[in-house]
Amino acid sequence: MVEAVAEVQTRVCSQHSKPLEVFCQTDGKCVCVCVACITDEHKGHDVVSPARAQERLQMLMESSLKSEISKREAELNKLTENVEPLKSSAQAAVEHSDRVFTELQAFIEPCRGGGDDQNSEGGGAESGRAAAGGAQCAEEESS
Repeated sequence: MVEAVAEVQTRVCSQHSKPLEVFCQTDGKCVCVCVACITDEHKGHDVVSPARAQERLQMLMESSLKSEISKREAELNKLTENVEPLKSSAQAAVEHSDRVFTELQAFIEPCRGGGDDQNSEGGGAESGRAAAGGAQCAEEESS
């Protein structure tokens, strides 16, 4: 009961004790006013019916939402465009790291003194580097 009374009181003009029937749009936002307010403090202002005020507010909200959606879609597109170059760069870094690691292993293996001739069997650049690495290890040990 108290809630119902409070709701009815909020729909009545506090100055004129009349029902709030129209909206004044001139005050920068929709303000609900009574008919007596139109002739007093809201005289000459742009007043509209509740239905028209609702339509206007709904149009403003839709426009604002569409604008926000467009902005977010543009941001998403920009981020999506940046993904491929980042993936490519990351893949190149992984491949480079793999090559460096393989070269390092080939360099270190002869120094371990395992006695395996596995590195010399394959030939190629890595075996050459490994042999050079082995020679360098031998030179360092004799120093």
